[in-house]
Amino acid sequence: RFVARARQRTGGALRQALSQVRTDRFLVMNGDSFCPVDVHARATAHAARRARAALWLVPAEDCRGAGLVEIDEHGAVRAFHEKPPEKHQGLISAGIYLLERTVVETIPPGKPVSLETDFFPRLIGQGLYAVIGRGPFLDIGTPDAYGEAGKLFPFATQA
Repeated sequence: RFVARARQRTGGALRQALSQVRTDRFLVMNGDSFCPVDVHARATAHAARRARAALWLVPAEDCRGAGLVEIDEHGAVRAFHEKPPEKHQGLISAGIYLLERTVVETIPPGKPVSLETDFFPRLIGQGLYAVIGRGPFLDIGTPDAYGEAGKLFPFATQA
């Protein structure tokens, strides 16, 4: 019943599912990636900063496929830099977000909204923070990447 139409993209789907969320703060995770997350550290940092939204970031040697996230010394997100054309080291989003219900309620219902390109950039300077974790981060959204997952999780590709 929460099947999001392709035009709603990630933010629209999240807004649509909000009616089923029973808490004021909740965790959102992309379904096509893997990254270990310390939920306790995440929640502690989120509460201490009075964040409206917090991203889980991981260091990457090559950000070409993911884009860079720039933060300040307190963890506030300062900028997003979309997929650099050259190999570049930096912090990338692991697709794991701790969100306040009130901030998700600002997403207009029934409209196509991307979390990554529309929603999060709009929150810069308005309570958007990040917590830096460790990898590995694995995007498993393509057949090649899924094949790579088998090296980390051999049981995942066994039939």
